[in-house]
Parts: sequence; structure tokens; C-alpha cells
Amino acid sequence: MRITRSIVHGRVEEQEERYAQPLPELEREVETFDEKIDENLTTMELVWA
Repeated sequence: MRITRSIVHGRVEEQEERYAQPLPELEREVETFDEKIDENLTTMELVWA
């Protein structure tokens, strides 16, 4: 029984960490990274199609 509890507790912690950051925050982060990538590609005179 202890092993099962340990496994379940570990999975719950995994899920908690995975979903700790709210979606709107993640979307803003993605947008920021997207802008930085576009800036870097422009600096390198590359076009991402």
C-alpha cells in the first residue's frame, strides 16, 4: 500500500508542477519568445516563412 501511495503522490506532484503556470502567462511567454526570434532572424537577414 505504501508503494502505491508513493507512486500516486509522485504523479500528483508531477501534475501540479506541470500545470502550475497559468495558460495566459504561458501564451505571453510564447509571444515574447516569438518576437525575440523574429528580431534575431531579421538581424541575420533571414525570413521565416
